Amino acid sequence: MAAKKTMSRTKDKVGEVISQAKASLKILEMLEKETLAKAKGFVKNPANAKQLTNEKFLGGLKKIGVASERDIQALRARVEQLEADVAQLKARASGAAALIKE
Repeated sequence: MAAKKTMSRTKDKVGEVISQAKASLKILEMLEKETLAKAKGFVKNPANAKQLTNEKFLGGLKKIGVASERDIQALRARVEQLEADVAQLKARASGAAALIKE
């Protein structure tokens, strides 16, 4: 009698595992179909795939600290402004020095 209960429980457990496996397979099949659909979309529109690849590449560069063209332009503008400020301060300093000598 104990053997029948054990056998029954084992069958129930095996049934549960099989049900879970079937459910997992259905999910995997759905994911596969979605992935194939997306891949077909990229093939139909290679410009979109290229844009996404470029975005991922640029994102990777940004993560490792490589400056973008926009960053470099901003730095150039900042350096130019600082150079102008220094030139202005030099002019003031020369003017002040000239007044002191007089």
